[in-house]
Amino acid sequence: ETKETRRKVYEYDIVDMLEKPFNTDNIRRRISKIISMYMASDNLKNIIASQDRELSNVSQEKYEGLSIIIQKMVENVINSESSIRMKKMVREIAIELQNMYPQYNLDTRYIDNIVSTAPLYNIGSLAIPFDSIVSIKNIKESIEFGLVIVNNYISDQDELRVASNIVKYSFEMYNGMGYPNNIRGNDIPIEAQIVNVAARIVKSNKSFATTFKTITDTESIKYNPDIIDVLKQIKKTIKDI
Repeated sequence: ETKETRRKVYEYDIVDMLEKPFNTDNIRRRISKIISMYMASDNLKNIIASQDRELSNVSQEKYEGLSIIIQKMVENVINSESSIRMKKMVREIAIELQNMYPQYNLDTRYIDNIVSTAPLYNIGSLAIPFDSIVSIKNIKESIEFGLVIVNNYISDQDELRVASNIVKYSFEMYNGMGYPNNIRGNDIPIEAQIVNVAARIVKSNKSFATTFKTITDTESIKYNPDIIDVLKQIKKTIKDI
């Protein structure tokens, strides 16, 4: 039951850990999820290992099966209630950022691409075991899976570029204290910076007031000051979202 015990357990090559007392329904649900996750993860690992986007070494039947898996995974993510909220928030932030700071060149198409792909920022985590300990290795693996997913889901090259940047850089922080590569400042693509702050607000389990104050005051050093200015300008709008 201790964190140390759980840490040791996950050092083994396992998918998940079941704790006593066992609940039959819970076990069934978790095993079902594990099977689905394993199918997706196994196929994605094969793609990464081959480095062959066209899947020339995989049969057409397997390719079509993988495409269906990826499509359903992505659709489940982008159609969730929190993803819809995130897309609305990302649009408001991006539009206001362009109004206040036109140097970011956020034209209409650019903004549309950011909005449509924003919920995919952490899509690769679907292939990582439940309850696994957060580590740089897991984060990098999640990013790799995420890139495979977006590359097989998005055909438009401009949209794919934006989506790839969001997957790769949305956990980096403006002060260089993010992960996995400690990139700082505007070396982080602006789309990833926007999604980072929107995800922080949408996914927070604290009140909006507390989360907003943390981002714009207590931890403001982690975020682009231009985005902080934008958040303050549209506070009421994003609160209503």
